[in-house]
Amino acid sequence: MIELDSLSAHRYTDRAGLLRKIGDTNKALSDFKAALELDPENLDLRRRRGKYYGEIGRLDLAVDDLRQAFDIDGETIPEGMDWTNIRDVYQLAFLALLTGDRETYEASCRRVLLLLKAVPNSEQVALRWNALYFAAWTCVLANPVGLGELDWEFLKESLEFLRNGSDRRITTNARLLLAEIRALTGDLRTAEAELKEIELPPYNQLFLAGVLARLGQTEKANSYLSLGRKSIQTLRELQVDRVGSSKILGPWWPGDAEVADLLAAKVEKILP
Repeated sequence: MIELDSLSAHRYTDRAGLLRKIGDTNKALSDFKAALELDPENLDLRRRRGKYYGEIGRLDLAVDDLRQAFDIDGETIPEGMDWTNIRDVYQLAFLALLTGDRETYEASCRRVLLLLKAVPNSEQVALRWNALYFAAWTCVLANPVGLGELDWEFLKESLEFLRNGSDRRITTNARLLLAEIRALTGDLRTAEAELKEIELPPYNQLFLAGVLARLGQTEKANSYLSLGRKSIQTLRELQVDRVGSSKILGPWWPGDAEVADLLAAKVEKILP
């Protein structure tokens, strides 16, 4: 067992990590608490505890810690955080939606766009695409209420740049996300035309269902919604086959089935 002195937050954190691995939840949380009492301004410690809360299913506490860790209410990027944290904030946005915390979700949307603008042009295309992908997904998981507060034009321009590339996976996803953003910002006919040109996997047809629902084409929307809903169970079975659990990367990480659930719920709110 690691011997601890009263001044070492990092030692408590290291031991918490070991206790987490062996499944001793109460002692791990006790050590995380001790570490934060010693170093309450350490955002990395708070981020690590937040992720652990998520792993053990204590989602409200995970959201509280991660919201503080990423300082998502601030107008500037906090020290120690950069564009490589976009994926982390995407996870926070997802957790916020699961817990009904719309305020945190919308703040997460604003934060990912601020981080996305900080991606250096010198970075490899693959890394820039990864950042853009998770930033865009954060903003389309649900309908952000404060649409005017988000720089949708910047997001659209970034996706337009990648939609005509040589990598089919990237171009298809860029077109899909671009179409949904067009729909969210009122350009429904263009979004519909774009989505009908893309060869969509079943659950991504939920995007088309949402556009058709907004256009008042209820019967068609319900048809695509039904196809998307049927695909969710298949996705869950694939995830179980891969890792023997209902999630791919732990109970706090959104797999395809969980994302599809949110997309379906969004469509159902639009339909009469």
